[in-house]
Amino acid sequence: MTGFICLDEMKIKENLVLREGKLVGLVDPMSVTEENKRNELASNILVFYGRTVTRKVSVPIAWYATRSMTAGRLASLVWKNIIACEKAGLQVHALICDGHPTNRKMFRIISQGHKITMRSNLMAHNPLAVHRPIALLSDPPHLLKTARNSLYNSRKNGSKEMIDVQGRPIVWTDISDLYKRESHSMLSESLLKKVHVELTPYSKMNVGLARAVLNERVGKVLSKVPRAEGTADYILNFAKYVL
Repeated sequence: MTGFICLDEMKIKENLVLREGKLVGLVDPMSVTEENKRNELASNILVFYGRTVTRKVSVPIAWYATRSMTAGRLASLVWKNIIACEKAGLQVHALICDGHPTNRKMFRIISQGHKITMRSNLMAHNPLAVHRPIALLSDPPHLLKTARNSLYNSRKNGSKEMIDVQGRPIVWTDISDLYKRESHSMLSESLLKKVHVELTPYSKMNVGLARAVLNERVGKVLSKVPRAEGTADYILNFAKYVL
């Protein structure tokens, strides 16, 4: 079977319960290295998910209750699950996760220190099939949210203000100003709504809302707005990859 492994970490409610005579809610011993942290309450669940390219097989492989995960410990768990899948008959061609700093450090570890660049593929050697390396990929929906969130955090004269190679500002103010102008009009060319512009911690995780901002329609409307060309080009560059 030809397939890949996805991994992701999700937030859970911290609690300690007694289930079938066992305490449930503490961190998994395999997720920590320090002995004194093994009695801490878990705040996240790390899930490994295996899938074949035809999606005939799509199942969770393993999950670990965690609180804080180092890149080194994560790399160990990655190899543990890759080897288990290979031995079970799943040929792992790729490992996919989001762009969290810990995940990127883990990529560097299992790729033997290779730098992550825009011009080269990042691969890890497969210990059970040296002729078949494992591609290390960032999940496109997470990258889309990261791009939108970076734009959201970019404000004029702020510490996180972005500019393009031509020195033009790329700022969220252009998006919010466009929404305000169109909200007073009968016709909205960009189709932006309040939920797209006024983000909350939960809406920042919504891929659909990010897609609605980083699309061709919004970029073309902004390209007609004076001094918003930098933001317009930023959006149009991402719109090439948004369906």
